[in-house]
Amino acid sequence: MKSIVDAKEFAQALNRVNSVLRKSAIPMLESVLVCFCGGSCILTATDMKVWAKTELPASGDDFEFLLMKPVEMLKACRYYDGELAIELTIPNDEGYWRNDLAVSNSTRTGSFEVESADDYPSFMTVEANSSFSVNAPKLLARIQTIKYANVKPDTDTYNARTCIQFSGNQIYAMDHHRVAWDVDPTTEFPCKFLISTEHLEHLKLFKDEVTFQVGDRYVQVTDGLTTLCLRQGDDSPFDLGLVLPKQYQEGFVISPKEFLNALAYIKGFIPKKVAPCARLCDGVLTLDKLPQKCSATLKFSGSNTIPIGFNIRYMEDVMKQFKSEAQVKVSISGRYSPIIIEAEDRSDHALVMPARLKEYVSAA
Repeated sequence: MKSIVDAKEFAQALNRVNSVLRKSAIPMLESVLVCFCGGSCILTATDMKVWAKTELPASGDDFEFLLMKPVEMLKACRYYDGELAIELTIPNDEGYWRNDLAVSNSTRTGSFEVESADDYPSFMTVEANSSFSVNAPKLLARIQTIKYANVKPDTDTYNARTCIQFSGNQIYAMDHHRVAWDVDPTTEFPCKFLISTEHLEHLKLFKDEVTFQVGDRYVQVTDGLTTLCLRQGDDSPFDLGLVLPKQYQEGFVISPKEFLNALAYIKGFIPKKVAPCARLCDGVLTLDKLPQKCSATLKFSGSNTIPIGFNIRYMEDVMKQFKSEAQVKVSISGRYSPIIIEAEDRSDHALVMPARLKEYVSAA
């Protein structure tokens, strides 16, 4: 059985689907399903949480196999050009498949390990409840800006703290200590859903507009040629409006670069086993529990009469989000209210939960 594909197109397609694979105790989940059918070559890969499928034109016989070591073929494909012949030797009575696949172009040949595709999992299908279109590179850029506010999953459970959440015209990432979100008035998500941040990294496979089809448990993303199927998070999306203040008591403008420099300075004075919390009032930054240790005075405009406390590491993360800006606005609605950070003419925002300052603990 033999079929012909363009070598470069095959290499690009194989690279796209191989990117979703990860190390697995199940060899089949480290392989790529290659199917020649009806004038097309369809490549599929899955780790059972993410499915990827793409196709390219082909001519010849219809057959399929599992490519057991796709990285080996990818390395070889760098040296193939023009038409690439892929030929599968029909298994003998004992059913041996390994080393039965031969590939060749005008000047080179190669042999690769394959196995039967009989037990390979079927591509996940999604019964869509809603759908929308969006530019994949632009969406991925928005995700890259805010994803730091998620934590990495330590198991295969994908909860709200490890997922990007979609709601209305917003995407947001959050753990228990901070939130980062981005607003795009031109994009409206017809339903609320969340997807693992690491799974959304696969949007890099797409170069332009894609369609999202949202089902009950999975989301399908396609540009018509390549299709991803992504498992949704295990939690329900959080209502971001519940933590955002409705009004502010005061706010001030400050340089994120200068703020980061001051945070790095006072962090060097923190002893081991002491919580890395800082206090900022009237532009003076000190350590919460050790105010006598050090201080840094910051230039600012506006009002900073209400002392605010925060975890230094979380504030550093937020200021890095805006490090390219000359200044950011910091707003609060009270002593223990969330601290909101934003920059003029930007669609992304951030929130840091406050730390309870030592002086007020003793007065309570």
